[in-house]
Amino acid sequence: MTRWRSFIVGSAIAVMTTTAAAQDDAAPSTGLSGGQTMGSLAVRSDPPGAVVRADGPIRLAGRTPWTLSRGLVGTYELKADLKGYETWKRTIYLDGVSADTLSFRLSPKTALRAGLRSMIVPGWGQRYSDQRTKGTLFFIGSALAGVAWVVSDQIYDRRIDDLNDAKDAYLEAEQVELQEELWGTVERERRRASNAYDDREIASFAFIGIYLANLLDSLLLFPGPSPGMHSGTEGWGGLHIFGDSNSAGVGMAVHY
Repeated sequence: MTRWRSFIVGSAIAVMTTTAAAQDDAAPSTGLSGGQTMGSLAVRSDPPGAVVRADGPIRLAGRTPWTLSRGLVGTYELKADLKGYETWKRTIYLDGVSADTLSFRLSPKTALRAGLRSMIVPGWGQRYSDQRTKGTLFFIGSALAGVAWVVSDQIYDRRIDDLNDAKDAYLEAEQVELQEELWGTVERERRRASNAYDDREIASFAFIGIYLANLLDSLLLFPGPSPGMHSGTEGWGGLHIFGDSNSAGVGMAVHY
């Protein structure tokens, strides 16, 4: 009786062991250690607070520090914006399994870059430094002054042509009465040409004044990053994708 009881217990244990091993073989492997979330992505910036947009199989947006716990698979175009800093862009591939960390440092915008932009197009430097209203006003003002100069210059050219025609007619006239009448025409055309010249000068000074004001404003009144935005970054590790707008690198790193 004891032999039969031992045989039955041993058989039951063998069946349970075989079933557990089969379940372990059938269970999918995530490749993640304890505490990690499948396909998670942590996005961090220095300084924090950047608005990040991810464009790929799906579109997402968030503000750093930003963690995506859902599984993401595919190639994503990332773009980060923060007032006072250059736009950061990068392309990454997510395998939907790894728990990755994406970190990057934003480059502050500079007055020199703003000045170069305003030198090319009035108002561009102000829009670059996030002063969009001021930039729009400088652009419209310089455009109107430029158009006024072109129009006044064309009018001045026509007035000069009319003055030269009046002079030629006066010189060709043989009768004294006709010469006196044509001289009055010459004087009238001379005054009209002088007024057109003054209008052109006013338009020229207006354009030059707006252009110089735009240039000096972009250089001397450049706002820069807001105070207090350079807060410290906490330590992180994992897959470290870093770089500015011109360079990038990938590596394993831990920061303290």
